[in-house]
Amino acid sequence: MDGPDIAPRADKTPGSYVFWPRNALNNNPTTHCDDLESIYYLLCFIIAGHTRLDLCNSRLPDSKIPRYVSNWMLDEADFVFQNKEGYIRITAFPIPVQDEFKVLEPLAAKLHAFFFDRWIAETPNSTPEEDFTQFLNFFEETIEETDKRQRRETALEQGLNSYGGDAKRIRTEL
Repeated sequence: MDGPDIAPRADKTPGSYVFWPRNALNNNPTTHCDDLESIYYLLCFIIAGHTRLDLCNSRLPDSKIPRYVSNWMLDEADFVFQNKEGYIRITAFPIPVQDEFKVLEPLAAKLHAFFFDRWIAETPNSTPEEDFTQFLNFFEETIEETDKRQRRETALEQGLNSYGGDAKRIRTEL
């Protein structure tokens, strides 16, 4: 990050708190980690609150969005802050993920652990460059793991089909 850290916005628009980092919600100065925290909340909202990749048309009704995420949608900054503060203290990624986004669950778990380590376990002795690198590496690892899984599934399906098996039928029976 080249410039100085940015202070929280003065115009706290109701409804925008879903993606706000805890420091901004609590009127504290923000750091580079707050930018990363906002990206994490965006990922959580997508994988828990949508049923498919068509994000414009696949949002779950508010009543079906998991409690952790729906609590971030309220227009009371103090309540959202308290909720996120408690949420980040949970050692394992606690949000149920919609089927279409299960492939992103390991990424969300890694990012959750990243923030837990930084704020709760108090191991923030890293530079912004180290934090950005580690954060982006989690995305890269997830992409590589997904590619490997897809190649294995394709090879299995080709193998089953080459022996006259119906790969889809066999997969559902397993």
